[in-house]
Amino acid sequence: MRRECCVTLLVLLAAGATHIAALAIDKDIEPEVERARLREPEDCGSIVFSKVTLPVTLPSPLTPGIKDQTLASAYWDVYRILRDDNSCSRFYGGSVASLTVFNSLAAQLKKDTIEETSTGARMKGTIATVVNSQTGLSYRLFEKAVLNADGPFYQRWSHRTRREFLKIGSHPSGTRQARALILLHELGHLMRGPGGQWLLPNDGENYLLSQKNTHLVELQCREQLKALRHENAWPADYEQPALAKSK
Repeated sequence: MRRECCVTLLVLLAAGATHIAALAIDKDIEPEVERARLREPEDCGSIVFSKVTLPVTLPSPLTPGIKDQTLASAYWDVYRILRDDNSCSRFYGGSVASLTVFNSLAAQLKKDTIEETSTGARMKGTIATVVNSQTGLSYRLFEKAVLNADGPFYQRWSHRTRREFLKIGSHPSGTRQARALILLHELGHLMRGPGGQWLLPNDGENYLLSQKNTHLVELQCREQLKALRHENAWPADYEQPALAKSK
């Protein structure tokens, strides 16, 4: 009689666990994630995989506490967009995935001066791959994520050049729509699409590619960005949505 072997893979997660493992690597080099390999024994006729499905809750807004009210308001606008099932959140893989990564990005964001005044935000430095043990979601984070204090996220015109900034997509700089679009653009550099490529390719100093990436995001999130005109900056059920307190 032929022997039959059944191998069951069980995923054990503590209730409510939100532990994430980060792999830091050399600057600007994406890590190769080591995956476990299952070797089939010679005397095993079949292998059965048992998939454990666990309930996944929507990530909560980050703890209030930061003094930068402009960033706090923009954070809430994007959180509210991604929280709902719409074309924008689906572009980023759904509400759970997009908010998980967005919260990680938002907790990093710092206001600082960038030499190029037209730059709204910049991510640079060592890259880490983050794997969420509860959802299996994998994404990347850069060592630093900076919002330009003198750029189009905060300002409509440059104090240094005395000129008005160009629009962010189709929205005037310094508006709620422009700020949300800047954050959504940066989010696209951290997540992979269905084909395994980054949703937005690295644009670095490539202005035209950066504009193309912004346009792609706006196409997916156009209606949600427009709706911000009619939304209160601070929701009634959350007194002061903001980011985790900066160190």
